[in-house]
Amino acid sequence: MYNSICIKILKEFSESDFKSFRRYVTRTLGSTNPRVKILLNELSKDYPTFEGKRIHREVLFAKVFPKEKVFEEKNIRHVMSALKKLVEQFLLEKELKENEFRKQYLLGRAYRKLGLHNLQQSCLTKTLDILEKDTRRDSRFYFKKYQIYEDLFRNNSEIVRSDKIELVGTILKNLDSLFFIEKLKYACEFVNEQTLRNITYNINLFDDILKHIEVSLLEEIPVLHIYYTAFKTLIEPQNENHFIKLKELLSSHTEYFNKYELNEIYIYARNYCVRQINRQNQTYIKELFDLNLFLLENKNLFSGTYLSQSDYRNMITLGNRLKKFEWVENFLEEYKEKLNPTERENAYLINKATLEFEQKNYDNTIELLNLYEYKNKDYEYEAKVLLAQSYFELNQIAALINLLDSFKISIIRNKNLPKARLNAYKAFCKIVPKIADFRYNCSKEKIEKLEEEMTRHPIISSQNWILEKINTFKKVKF
Repeated sequence: MYNSICIKILKEFSESDFKSFRRYVTRTLGSTNPRVKILLNELSKDYPTFEGKRIHREVLFAKVFPKEKVFEEKNIRHVMSALKKLVEQFLLEKELKENEFRKQYLLGRAYRKLGLHNLQQSCLTKTLDILEKDTRRDSRFYFKKYQIYEDLFRNNSEIVRSDKIELVGTILKNLDSLFFIEKLKYACEFVNEQTLRNITYNINLFDDILKHIEVSLLEEIPVLHIYYTAFKTLIEPQNENHFIKLKELLSSHTEYFNKYELNEIYIYARNYCVRQINRQNQTYIKELFDLNLFLLENKNLFSGTYLSQSDYRNMITLGNRLKKFEWVENFLEEYKEKLNPTERENAYLINKATLEFEQKNYDNTIELLNLYEYKNKDYEYEAKVLLAQSYFELNQIAALINLLDSFKISIIRNKNLPKARLNAYKAFCKIVPKIADFRYNCSKEKIEKLEEEMTRHPIISSQNWILEKINTFKKVKF
């Protein structure tokens, strides 16, 4: 496949965007540069995966330069570069067309450069009107207001003194709002990253700003209140009232954010649930499911055009843990087509197999896992873990041991596998055969010894399932 930035961009286009782009190229080029049109036509035949043989450099060259007998890479690269410029131009024009505020603001800047200050004033007035009609009240809102009023102040020599004082006051107020929101936003990111990496942080860095916000700004600026509460969930995780308050605020002020920033804030709430679940607080499985479901229904889980495979997986995992099997079945089918085509089949099969496993249909699980040759190592390793669990449940011990032996060799040979995941898979391969042996040779001492061994592994793949199996033997044997 031709490894091109242009192709990588086109791969992310929705079907409607791709069709619009093709029309845009035809309209823009007219009868000029036919080679670019030929190239796009050839690429279109492999949309959206762009993985066929016709995407190879040599094949594309032969189509674009049919009279040339010798392959010249620089020539096809030059045409691809011309197509990339059209892609970028299309995206910029599309963005500007969809953003009336930016259009008016930039037009005002253009008038200012021409010395047409009255026309600039008119554009700035329109931008303010557009801004106030927008429901969003995130940091960008205050930044835009700051920009507009700053331009009004700098480019209006006729402002009377009383109006100037009022204008400066408005500038300072929006600047303060912007500063405090952005400060807390990145404070949340700072603490969240350190929490994920298990690093201690210096809370004194934020003491002064927290005190100022608590005294005067929380109720006045809901977005600031949301970031403040998110920050509190991060630094005081033992206080569940912060999480409850954060949910309440987010529910009341969803319209204040664009989808990307809303998703970022929900990450803090979702991570809080994950930490609670890791502490065996099982009520937060439902909390996390509900948060994800809200984001899904409002299309905030979508990464650009598609639903990410990780979010697809998370929804199914949570649904399975809540035993919502009918919901999971419907979700699997409904959202399959909303996955990126390059990963769709793999993601569907592994998650379908997981559902079958959770419903104790182990033969169906094995059949699904053997259906497809996984190109992605992540999927392949997940499939092997699930396959091992299915062999265990069916008491196919010989097949289980053979699989774990080959699995262990595979992960050790994979030099790109992160150490944490390598150790998690190795621990799984080591512990599962010992649990399988309990069917024939089990004692209280052996179980206690295995439980003590497990404490030496920070992460074990499918740890909850392993603990469930150990507890089953405890109940049966003792």
